[in-house]
Parts: sequence; C-alpha cells; structure tokens
Amino acid sequence: DVRIVCARDSVCCILNVVANGSLACRKAWLKMRRSGFTKLELLVAATLLSTMFAIVSTLFSRLNQVWHSTRWYQLASQELMNQMESITQLSRQECNAAMQKLEIEPEILAAIPGAELTGKMDPSSDGDRIVLSIQLPASVRSEPILLVGWLHGHGLEGEVRNQEVNP
Repeated sequence: DVRIVCARDSVCCILNVVANGSLACRKAWLKMRRSGFTKLELLVAATLLSTMFAIVSTLFSRLNQVWHSTRWYQLASQELMNQMESITQLSRQECNAAMQKLEIEPEILAAIPGAELTGKMDPSSDGDRIVLSIQLPASVRSEPILLVGWLHGHGLEGEVRNQEVNP
C-alpha cells in the first residue's frame, strides 16, 4: 500500500495505489487542512492596506485644509459685516475718517494671521458706495473678500441698502 499526496483543484487527495492497480481518491482535507497564510497572500494584503492608508491620510489632510479655509472665510465675512455696520452709522465726514483707520479686530487677526482690511468710499447716483475688502493669506484665497454697501442721504440717516458679499 503506497500513499502519494497531491494537490488538485485546491483539494488534497490521497491516492492509494493498491496491488491490483485501481486508484481511489479520498478527500483528506480534514486530516491535512492548511493553516495560516501564504507569503503571497500576506504581501497582497499588506499592499492593499498600505494603499488604503495612503489614500485615507491624503483625504483627511485635504479635509483639514478645507475646514480651515472655510472657517477663515466665515470669520473674514463676519468681520466685514461688523465693520460695515459700524461705518454706516457715521456721518459722511466721519465715514471718510473711519475708512483711513480701518483695523481688523485683534481676535480675528489672531485667528487669521496675515489678513489685511481695506476700504474705500465712492460717490454714486444711489448715494455713497462703500467697499470693504479683506485679503486672506494667498495659501487660503487669492482673491479678496468684498462687501459693498451704500450710505444714503450722505450720512443723515446712516442707512445701508443692498449689501453684497463677493464669494
């Protein structure tokens, strides 16, 4: 009785060569069950896992950048609205003087380092047009954020109409 071990179609068989020449194939995978992983399976799994980690870390990095730039945009827009509200309460002469002394609040400047606030007042047929802008750092946004308002009655009422925010 001679036993030969072979692998066929992922099933281990034992071939019994009997004296009369007949072959009998018996499934012996219960006795000779494979345990563990091959090196190739481990290599493929490690490659897939490292690729997944690289993609996920890149996505989280980009998500963090988008979150920061969105937060800075919100803070800058709020600062423009606060500045516009305080300027439009002034008379025309006081408004001109305030435009020369525009400053970003220290809390906002601490949150957005390198931001610059500018403003100008242009006379128009609808009243005095006030344009305020904040320039964020170039790494966040290349174009300034603009807020436009109109001072009607040349400071007599201090009314603002049609405020526009440039996205």
